[in-house]
Amino acid sequence: MFQYRQALVRMRQGDSDRQIADARIMGRRTAARLRELGTEHRWLDVAGPMPAHEAIAAVFPDGHPNAPGYGHFKLLHLN
Repeated sequence: MFQYRQALVRMRQGDSDRQIADARIMGRRTAARLRELGTEHRWLDVAGPMPAHEAIAAVFPDGHPNAPGYGHFKLLHLN
């Protein structure tokens, strides 16, 4: 969970997915998926608080944004 929070902090500071990948926090595809989630859940809004670990974990069915079933979960979550 630490790498997701670290990536969210860097995203809130304006880092690109490529910069996050270059820092070896996570890959660009994973960072892009996390950015999508961060936008949906307003985690990237610097005026708001950082999300709790539980809030981040709750959106990943298997603990990873690229895990199988994420798309299905996302559809269920948005309806």
